[in-house]
Amino acid sequence: MKLAAVLVPVSVVALAAVLLAAQDEGGLPPMPRPGEAHKLLERKVGAWDCSMTMSGMPGENKARYEAKLDHGGLWLVGDYRGDFMGTPFSGHEIQGWSAEKGKYVSTWIDSWIDTPMHFEGDFDAASQTLSMWTEGKDMATRKPIKERHDTRFVDADTWVFSMNHPQPDGSYAAVMSITYTRAK
Repeated sequence: MKLAAVLVPVSVVALAAVLLAAQDEGGLPPMPRPGEAHKLLERKVGAWDCSMTMSGMPGENKARYEAKLDHGGLWLVGDYRGDFMGTPFSGHEIQGWSAEKGKYVSTWIDSWIDTPMHFEGDFDAASQTLSMWTEGKDMATRKPIKERHDTRFVDADTWVFSMNHPQPDGSYAAVMSITYTRAK
């Protein structure tokens, strides 16, 4: 046990030294750095008061979302905590830009699901909307569906998220909406 406590940190330092030396010699690609695409993620940084409504359900649910850029500024890490229909609810988001895919990517986990949701999507500058796609489940039938999650930036202090499900005519309709307002 004591040997492992010494060997693991030494191994990590040695690996880092080898990787840095290989990078300096042109053996490894350069380390990723935040770029233009990451500026979109900055818009979600901070503390936000949330008001959520669901299609067909009365009232609204309140929550708090707090997010920061982390891991060298490459990833937005956010936590959502509140109540949903009188039940405590929490969720965790990691969102970034994949230069390899040329798309925004995200992973979401929460207290109501036991399988992470993985997303890919694009930002439309004209509508100020980030549309992310994932394989989800229809809430009523539990059958697989392709969900679209939209984040529309209204201004520096407001953004609106919607979870959209496919309709019989092929269009998408919001089944849940959350308005995020910057906390004062």
